[in-house]
Amino acid sequence: MSEQLVYTLCRSGVGVVAGYGVYSASAGMATSDRTEIESRYSTYIAPESIPVSGGDDPNIAKMPRSLGFSKLASGHECITHQLYTGADYDNPSRMGNYISHSIVDPCFGFYPIEAQGFDGFCLDMRYDEMDCDVAPPV
Repeated sequence: MSEQLVYTLCRSGVGVVAGYGVYSASAGMATSDRTEIESRYSTYIAPESIPVSGGDDPNIAKMPRSLGFSKLASGHECITHQLYTGADYDNPSRMGNYISHSIVDPCFGFYPIEAQGFDGFCLDMRYDEMDCDVAPPV
């Protein structure tokens, strides 16, 4: 069975009070997998060659998406999709936010590139979602 994890800028989440961290994770996600994904595969670095000046800047759409595959220390396979979203949820003038959505499975049974275009990846979050008391399941 596949497990999922969403990493982004949030006010609350799994072990984060405010800032970048795991916003949500499947109940069955192993702690070791979550920790490895968070520390090694969740950071998105926006290219400096594409300047973004505000939340409505059309250059946000030009930011590259990332699709990565890794074999975790547990032996599970992990596919991570990353997308630059632009503005900080708390401060629309502060840019740099992104969503990193990972799916973990003992063995996917398909080539990782086949996940390109999968419509189940988290692509956006609303401001009101950042104010949850308990991190919702993915």
